[in-house]
Amino acid sequence: MAARLVRDSGMARVLRKSGLAKLLSSRLQFALALLESSARKTNLNGDSNEERRLAKASTDASLRDDVFLFAGCVGAGLFSRVNEATVRVLEVNGFNVQILPEQVCCGALHAHAGDLEGARILARSNIAAFEHSDQNQRGAVVTNAGGCGAMLAAYAHLLTEDAEFAERARQFSARVRDISQQLETVPIRQAADVAGRPVTYDASCHLLYGQHAGEAPLKLLGALGGLKFAKLDGAERCCGGAGIYNLLEPELSARVLEEKLGSIRATGAKILTTGNPGCQMQIGAGALLSGMELAVCHPIELLDEAYARAGMYEEGVKSKK
Repeated sequence: MAARLVRDSGMARVLRKSGLAKLLSSRLQFALALLESSARKTNLNGDSNEERRLAKASTDASLRDDVFLFAGCVGAGLFSRVNEATVRVLEVNGFNVQILPEQVCCGALHAHAGDLEGARILARSNIAAFEHSDQNQRGAVVTNAGGCGAMLAAYAHLLTEDAEFAERARQFSARVRDISQQLETVPIRQAADVAGRPVTYDASCHLLYGQHAGEAPLKLLGALGGLKFAKLDGAERCCGGAGIYNLLEPELSARVLEEKLGSIRATGAKILTTGNPGCQMQIGAGALLSGMELAVCHPIELLDEAYARAGMYEEGVKSKK
C-alpha cells in the first residue's frame, strides 16, 4: 500500500516538518499528520524501540468455537499491529481464529461517499466469503474497527431489497461482534497493567451507536489490574473524524476535534484508547499537531502488552517495532 510506504519511510513526517509544509494546504498538512499518527506506538513504558512478540499465543484452555477476524483495509494496511494483537488476545482466551483470504473491503467509505451500489457489491462478496461452509455460518465475525463493524452490521439493512441476499445478509450481520463484545462471552483472563500512566477511553461513534458496544470496551480495560483509568467527559461525542468528514469539511471537523482534545487534556491521561482506526488517526493527528504528550492506541493493544509481560505468549520470533 502506497500510504504505508509513505508513512514507514518517514516521508510523511519529513514533509510535514519541512519548510515545504508552509506551502501545503492545511488540509494536506492534516492528511500527512493523520498518516504519521497511524505509526505512533503505544509507548507504554516510554521506550519506542520496545521488543514486541510475534509468537502465537499459548493457552492451556481448550479451544472454543472458531471466530473469523475481519481484517479491514485500513486495518491490514496501516494497523496490522492491532490485527496481530487481536489474534493473540483471542487465542490466549481460548478462541481459534481464522482470517479468510476471500474477504474484501467492508464498503464503509463507499457508503460515506454515497456509492451505495459499490457498497452492496462488496457486501455480497463478504457475505459469500464468510458463509462458504456450514461451520463458518455459525462462527462470530470479529472486528476491531468500529467503522467496519458498524458497516458489516448494517448489511442486513443495505441488502433488504435484494431477494437473493436479504436473508443471508440478516444472518451475517447477526454474527458481527467487536473484539470487546466477543471477549464478553468468556471469563476474560486478567493481567496486571504495565502502562503505569493514566489511561482514558474515547468511544468510537460507529462502535457505540452502530454496534451498540457501550460497556464492552470498558470491561476489556477492566481486565487490566491496577489500571490508572481517567474518565473522559464527552467520550460518547464525535471526535470529528466521521469517516472522510475530516477531509471533506476540515474546518468544522477541526472545531469538533479541538473540543475533544480539550476534554482529553482535562483528564491528565497520557494514553488514550479508542476502538476505531479513523478515531485513532484523527485524535492522534490532533495531538501531534498541538504538541500534546499523548499516545493513542486500541484497547486491545494494552491488554496484549499486559499478556506479553505476564508470560502468556510462547517464546518466539521478536522484532523491533
